[in-house]
Amino acid sequence: MLVELSVENYLSIKDRITFSMEPTTDKKLKGNIFSFQEKHLPDLLKVAAVYGANASGKSNFLSAFNFLSRFVMNSHLLPPGMKIPVTPFKLDPDMVKEPTSFEIIYINKGIKYRYGVSLTRERVVEEYLYSYRTRKPTLIFERTNTDEYRFTNDIHFQEDIRKKTKMNTLYLSTSSQWNYEPSNEALKWFGEHLIVGPPVLMFEWMERTCEMIMRDSNLKELILKTLKNADLGIMGLEVSKEEKSDYMNNLNSIINEMQIINMVFKGSSRKSIFSRYDIKFAHKGVKNGIDTTVHFGMEEESGGTRRLFQVIGRIIESLQKGGTIIMDEFETSIHPLLLKKIVTMFLDDEINRNGAQLIFATHSTSLLDRDLFRRDQIWFTEKKGDGSTDLYSLADFDVRKDANFEKGYLQGRYGAIPYLPAENLL
Repeated sequence: MLVELSVENYLSIKDRITFSMEPTTDKKLKGNIFSFQEKHLPDLLKVAAVYGANASGKSNFLSAFNFLSRFVMNSHLLPPGMKIPVTPFKLDPDMVKEPTSFEIIYINKGIKYRYGVSLTRERVVEEYLYSYRTRKPTLIFERTNTDEYRFTNDIHFQEDIRKKTKMNTLYLSTSSQWNYEPSNEALKWFGEHLIVGPPVLMFEWMERTCEMIMRDSNLKELILKTLKNADLGIMGLEVSKEEKSDYMNNLNSIINEMQIINMVFKGSSRKSIFSRYDIKFAHKGVKNGIDTTVHFGMEEESGGTRRLFQVIGRIIESLQKGGTIIMDEFETSIHPLLLKKIVTMFLDDEINRNGAQLIFATHSTSLLDRDLFRRDQIWFTEKKGDGSTDLYSLADFDVRKDANFEKGYLQGRYGAIPYLPAENLL
């Protein structure tokens, strides 16, 4: 589970911002909090929503999860001398010369980890990893000035790995590739439990839903039940893998090799960019007064149906295994009442038994409901005078217990709304 993420000098983020899933001392809606059996681990919130005006930095903040996750998992693939595809804050020339920094705290298998990295486009400047099996931290490794390291355990083995770590790659990635167990355990959370979704064209997520349907009949029935309950008019569902010609397979292989670095850090990490499934939805029809079944392809379905099908596999997987889902533009093509149903699934102890988390950016103010969210679950991004992004929580405000969160937000009491002229935009 995610505890917190801090980001500095990344895209529109100039000064260090910190997003936390640790609850405040507020006693309201205790069911929105997940508690560990281990006493040294903090309580954590199950859901958080991020609001803000267009171009305020919501997407840039969430993309920090995507960059960090992909870089941790795949930096070892970068050839020596290749630029790291990170973008600092460009509106201040001095910041372009400074490193971009990330620090993430998370919990995996009862162990809390604190991992940090500072980097430029040329090199990794600093990197460190601590584990907490108790309240006391244990240093796994520390890296300064690119190639100066400090180890406290397995020193000879780690020294060998250090020599194999390129200046533009992470020691965490490299040491995991060389099967260093403490790094393996820390890295697994990024690959198995941190699920970051792009805003609209989530091909990778749609393929995961298809794979789940084809692999497990029980999952298929669960996905179909969810689609039926969403009142989409769907009665049945069939998915099959389309066969590709040898020519397309060869072309796919060539393009994958050419684009591997770009795909690792900027786009889909699908195994095959030409991988396609044939998806058919069954709907009820009537012919000559007799009920019939009519099949529709994915391209014939509504945007809301396509969107829900894309995300539902990952949502179910997360709820079953305990993953942290990061989703931008959560409300795209989905009705607000359905959004609320998805959110309540993560808040329901009977459904969410394994500490799944949902963190999303949205403009849907109907979710700003004090009976749904605590104040510490609502976050805002706002553009500061220098064009940089500020991030803060509703818990930072002195809000009455009976306050209408939605009304207060739309009236500008919490900031993070567009300042529009009185006259027409045109």
